[in-house]
Amino acid sequence: MAIDEGMRDRVVIVTGGGTGIGRATAEQFAHLGAWVVIAGRRLAPLEITAQASDRIVPIAVDILRDADLDRLIQFIESRWDRIDVLINNAGTFIQRPLDKIDSQTMNSLFATNVIGPTMLSKSALPFLKATQGSIVNVSSTFGHKAAPLISHYAASKAAMEHLTRCWALELAPYGIRVNAIAPGTPAEVARWIVNLANPSATWINGQVVSVDGGLSVA
Repeated sequence: MAIDEGMRDRVVIVTGGGTGIGRATAEQFAHLGAWVVIAGRRLAPLEITAQASDRIVPIAVDILRDADLDRLIQFIESRWDRIDVLINNAGTFIQRPLDKIDSQTMNSLFATNVIGPTMLSKSALPFLKATQGSIVNVSSTFGHKAAPLISHYAASKAAMEHLTRCWALELAPYGIRVNAIAPGTPAEVARWIVNLANPSATWINGQVVSVDGGLSVA
């Protein structure tokens, strides 16, 4: 993949960068010349991702903990003093019927899938305003497609999709675009994440793009 001048030396945060979509996304941004900070709770898989490029920097943090969130932002501020792109990719999947759900499971699910991305977006916002940057939230086909046994997971992703639309309107006056991807396979999804985050995609805002091989309409 050739260097894209639109992404050269931009600073990108990818949560959940240790595996799957997050890893593929980090690698593609790095190949395009961006600096990529990959964040996650476990350092080992992040370090594996970072082996792909010296432009990928791993940092083990739990963005649900205020101290960790502050440490992440302070690290980026001290090294680059800018954030151009935030990819809210980290999430958790739970399959549980209604008669088996409990409040602890619900709280954990929404904390990871909704509260964490929200608080990280808030923390990154001053930098994104300065760079007129971009947020891409990773949703799921089931954020807008009904299915049994995963209602609460689906509801958490539906929440992220609507936050995407609302933030797009709220942040447009600052030149910040907010979009979401509803994914299928990692490599293909990563390409779309990179495309949505590219500064040249000026006319795409508030959209949820399904990259799922047609699952959402099946």
